[in-house]
Amino acid sequence: MLKYFRGSWLIYSVCFLFYSASIYGAEVRKITREDIEWGDPSTTVTSPGGHVGHKIDNTYSLSSPRVDVRAFGADNTGVADSLAAYNLAKAAGNNIYFSGGTFKFSGSLHMSNGDKISCAGAMLTTLLFTNTDGIVFDNAALNDGYLHIEGCTIKYGDTLHTNTKKGIDFTATNYSTVKDVIIKDFYKGVYLQSVSGVTGCYFNKFNNVSIFNTKYAVELNDSVTGSSVNNNTFTNIHHEVNGAWDNAISYQVTGYGNRFIGIYGSGYTGSGTEFLRFAEGSSPGSSIVGNTLIVGAYIESSPSYGFRIPNTTSARYGNTIIGVHFDGATGIANYSDPLFELTILNINGLTPDSRGITTRKLSVSGPTEPYIKILGNTREWRLYSGGGSDFGAGEFVIRDFTGSRSPFRVMNNAPTLSFIITNLGDISLGVAGKGIVLKNAADNVTKRVRLNNLGDGLIFEAE
Repeated sequence: MLKYFRGSWLIYSVCFLFYSASIYGAEVRKITREDIEWGDPSTTVTSPGGHVGHKIDNTYSLSSPRVDVRAFGADNTGVADSLAAYNLAKAAGNNIYFSGGTFKFSGSLHMSNGDKISCAGAMLTTLLFTNTDGIVFDNAALNDGYLHIEGCTIKYGDTLHTNTKKGIDFTATNYSTVKDVIIKDFYKGVYLQSVSGVTGCYFNKFNNVSIFNTKYAVELNDSVTGSSVNNNTFTNIHHEVNGAWDNAISYQVTGYGNRFIGIYGSGYTGSGTEFLRFAEGSSPGSSIVGNTLIVGAYIESSPSYGFRIPNTTSARYGNTIIGVHFDGATGIANYSDPLFELTILNINGLTPDSRGITTRKLSVSGPTEPYIKILGNTREWRLYSGGGSDFGAGEFVIRDFTGSRSPFRVMNNAPTLSFIITNLGDISLGVAGKGIVLKNAADNVTKRVRLNNLGDGLIFEAE
């Protein structure tokens, strides 16, 4: 009979009504964990539509969508321990989500390669750790990392500030990202270290991290033989000690090529406080620091040392610091005696010495004898402005440091235009009304010859 209605609008209308009725009220959404039957994979299940399938066990990795720890019994009121719930969620997938609230843990949250922890926001979600480190990478042999931590507050369980725990322990972690995170009340906020014979600690990025009430904000430990902590980047890092720890050190830096851009420190108490130290260990100089870049440092509340940098060339070289603001008494005078060297221009790719350091560079040092150092392939020259063993305070000296000689010296309060070289190559010496005296270079006192201006010419007169 349908052949009589072929091409008719009526038959098309009827077909459309039947089709619409079959899907009317249907819900179209993304599959979630609750839609999955979990259990023994050998067990079959039958869906309401009659389809037969198998259950999925906890070894199945569900990386997307994210795994909400509350689905595994996590308590966001901060009363019950949520460690077991986290471990179950991690076994089910590597994209772990914490909603708003406080989650308490009796042990560290361990992360494996590729894991991600994301939260509702640093002001909304708190991960609270009782007597344990916070987030830790499971650094098995040859692990790479690729971790991601975002949008949470990581807090130690009490505010006594007597613990020795770390907020984030990235030992042997590589290629990982931490952003928009707050860390509170741990002994060390962020800790990076290599593992000998396993891997280094490379190319990690920390962005918008605020660290409160910790003794160390960031510590890089490159003292492990056979490995390195290199090329890590810290951007917009905020540290407030708030008097919680004596002798705090905001940033302890070792390794090569690490970058700190926009860093802050305040709230120091005690006699041994430091904003930034170039070394690992109990004293500066115990580890190598090379090619570190620090741009934009703001230092408040007068730590004992602004920058504490060792004076041993095997421990530091090629480091660049640009744009430092001292708000308070801390400044150049509070650098570690004369043990400070700041490279403001480092030219790479030229003849290196035995340590592999580029030997041609221009740097500034001080404060006791501030100078500009020009280091060539075989000789070191220095431009001094100040006092020294063989020249007086306020004098300007060009010194052959390698040969322990000072061939050029301008004494303090020398008059204007005492020495001029014109554009024709003529040399002018002396000032109006003064004769020119050539003295014994041995003692700079004994007069030998005077060149007098007699009005109609110059004449040499013996002294």
